[in-house]
Amino acid sequence: MIATRNPYTEIECSDHYSRAIASYGAFLTACGYRYDGAEGKLGFGPRLSPEDFRVAFTTAESWGRFTQKVAGGTHTAALEIGYGRLQLKELSLDKVAGTAATNATIEVDGQAGSASWEVKADRYVLTFNSHLPISAGQRLELSLS
Repeated sequence: MIATRNPYTEIECSDHYSRAIASYGAFLTACGYRYDGAEGKLGFGPRLSPEDFRVAFTTAESWGRFTQKVAGGTHTAALEIGYGRLQLKELSLDKVAGTAATNATIEVDGQAGSASWEVKADRYVLTFNSHLPISAGQRLELSLS
C-alpha cells in the first residue's frame, strides 16, 4: 500500500535514500563547490584535474555547467546556465598552482562585464557591483592572467 511505504527507500537510490545522498558530499568536495544563495555567492575549487575541469552544478533556482582550464599561466572559467536563473554577487575560484593573475576580464554572452576582484586565502574572488542575473542559455566567461 503506497500510503504506508517509506518514500525514502527507493531501490534506484540504493534502497536507502540517506545513504545514497551521502555520497553526493564526496562529489561536492571533489568540485570544491561552495554556494550561498541568499548572499549570491558561488565558488569552485576542483581537486581533480583543475587544469582541465568540467562539472554540472545546481543552485536554488538553476542548474548548469562549470568549466575551467589553466594553460600558459592563464586561468579561464565559464558558467553556462541550462535552466532557471542565477543571481551572482560573488564568484570565487581557487588558485591553481602555476598561476598568479594580475588582470581579470569578464564577459556575459560576449558583452564585457565589470567586477572588482582580489586574492583572498589562495582564492580569486570577483565581486559584482550589483547582483548579476544569468539566465538559461547565457554564458559567463572569466579570464585571469
